[in-house]
Amino acid sequence: SLPISVQVSVVDAAVNVGESGGSDVTIRGSGDVSITANATAQAKGDALFWWNPTSKKNYGFAVGVWVADSSSTVNVNDNVTVGSTGGDVTVATTSDTEAGGNARVSQNLDSVVGEGDNKQPANPNNMALAVGVAVTNTKAHTTVAESAKVISDTGNVSITADGVENTKVAPQTRSYEDGQVGLTVAVQDATDD
Repeated sequence: SLPISVQVSVVDAAVNVGESGGSDVTIRGSGDVSITANATAQAKGDALFWWNPTSKKNYGFAVGVWVADSSSTVNVNDNVTVGSTGGDVTVATTSDTEAGGNARVSQNLDSVVGEGDNKQPANPNNMALAVGVAVTNTKAHTTVAESAKVISDTGNVSITADGVENTKVAPQTRSYEDGQVGLTVAVQDATDD
């Protein structure tokens, strides 16, 4: 596997009912009526580096950058009526955003490496760097204009906007038998709207 992982996921879901200042629009049903927008963005991966200590190089690195952006919007504009004569009415947005992964460097897997005349001790001078960055942007907006109507003759009316984000970064350095230094850096940033 590669010591570098870059994953980007951008998802946008939008529903517009009517036009701002537009003519009358009516959506009416006899059962449940739903107007929904759902967006799910996932950016996950692994940046893995393992080391053959017979090499003269003393360093290893792994870098992972994962960015996920989900946006869901529902706009019920002016002069719109959404209703039901015999069920529930739902106007909703849902955005799920997930970003993260593993950035791992593994060195000196055995105390003695190689075979026959090529046997040598593990490298005591190994240096390792593992960096993981996860960024999520989650947006869920449900808007009902002041002159719009959302009604149910016999059921419930639900107007919601829900967002869920998850970031998880796991940078690791491992020099099992010997080594000089291992440095890990983890950065997580989540923006919700």
